[in-house]
Amino acid sequence: MISDRFLLNKMTKLFPGRTERVYTAWILFVSISLLLALLMLSEIEEALLGIFTSYHWAFVFLIPAIARVILVLKYQKASAEQIGESERNTSEHRGMFLTLAGFSFSALFALVLAATSSSANTQLIGTSILLMLLSFLMFYGAFTVEGFKYYRWQVDLVDVMSDIGRLALLLSVLAAIYGAPIESYIKVTCLLFFLFFWLISFFLHFKARHSYLSAFQ
Repeated sequence: MISDRFLLNKMTKLFPGRTERVYTAWILFVSISLLLALLMLSEIEEALLGIFTSYHWAFVFLIPAIARVILVLKYQKASAEQIGESERNTSEHRGMFLTLAGFSFSALFALVLAATSSSANTQLIGTSILLMLLSFLMFYGAFTVEGFKYYRWQVDLVDVMSDIGRLALLLSVLAAIYGAPIESYIKVTCLLFFLFFWLISFFLHFKARHSYLSAFQ
């Protein structure tokens, strides 16, 4: 009993709050994931090559789409309401999406030029071009829909297009990296950064949207 209390006190001092426990868990998760990735370097590279060349990456876009649909269905009443000018914020959002669409369009030209390089994997570069084109279309589509956004569910529609656009952009860069003749450990490091960045970003945006809609119930 005394040892249990002693251990509990030590744990309390080590993790004084929930935030510290969460940060520690994330640090351990990232470290262990990186170690496992380095141990399975060749297997990961072969699996990713298979995913990119067989177009199985297309199923990844179901994640943001299904998540947003569930959110709209859960908060149907709030989603069906008209929104005011402050919530629309059309000019600022359209400017952001137009900038992202321009970036994707410029990167598309760069990838087309990269496809002419004899040292690059042309099939992976082709996949990267297709993903970058999808990214451009999603960002341009979000820019267009922003001008006709009057209901709250349309905000979620724009968010879906933006999520898919960002995901396609990151996947395009990842496919281009795997198509380039560079070291395997660099490719795996880029993959890990991509996964953690997108997952954290998507989770934070989705959580914020969920909290916002729940306030209208």
